[in-house]
Amino acid sequence: MFSAMLMNAYRNERPGIRIAYIIDGHLFNSWRMQAATRVSTTTVYDLLFADDCALNTVTEEDMQRGMNLFDAGCANVGLTSSAAKTVVMRQPPPSAKYKAPQKNVSGAQIKNVEPFANLGSTLSHNTRIDDEVAKRISKASQAFGQLQASVWNLHSIHLHTKLIKDPLKKPLKQLQINPATWEDLAQDTNSDLDLPSSLPETIRGVQQISSGKAPGSDAIPPEVYKQGGPQLMTELTTLLVEA
Repeated sequence: MFSAMLMNAYRNERPGIRIAYIIDGHLFNSWRMQAATRVSTTTVYDLLFADDCALNTVTEEDMQRGMNLFDAGCANVGLTSSAAKTVVMRQPPPSAKYKAPQKNVSGAQIKNVEPFANLGSTLSHNTRIDDEVAKRISKASQAFGQLQASVWNLHSIHLHTKLIKDPLKKPLKQLQINPATWEDLAQDTNSDLDLPSSLPETIRGVQQISSGKAPGSDAIPPEVYKQGGPQLMTELTTLLVEA
């Protein structure tokens, strides 16, 4: 219904912004935009969002005329334009001096905004993306800040991996244990937030692995265990005592 109202309101006059665009994969090649044979052109009259409509014009006179047509189109279908919910922003060329527009709808003055935020995006009158980038960085910072108590302050998520995984790389390599298997084990432990095994349990587990008695494990050759096993036990004992 709203789209039909817009088509009816602008059936005779359609003030808008004429733009050139390319869709051949060379979007950031500014030289191609200057070649008439490389670009397509169209006129953007309005932008429809979830429950908003943004009118676009080149001049302030066209904007006022477009708003008058919009207001009349709403009245024709029983709708009412709300001046309180309508805002306007002017984006002059880089070389032009900024001047706040004076527009009205249904006889009521419309509020000027700077910047204008809509659907997570931020537009400013200088047509630059500085404000948009700053807003997105701020939102990302807020999102990470909300994780402070639930993630960053929970040492159990990463402390066990940090204490166990790094110091044991050398003895594990000597025992011919696949590093990828150890990485998966550390990640599983972190995701479940399980407490580290006790020292007796760890010693018993290593002894079972060395003898091939641990379920699903490959037996470590005795000569390999003799070379790296004692060092591994020493490292584990030190880590578990410190923890």
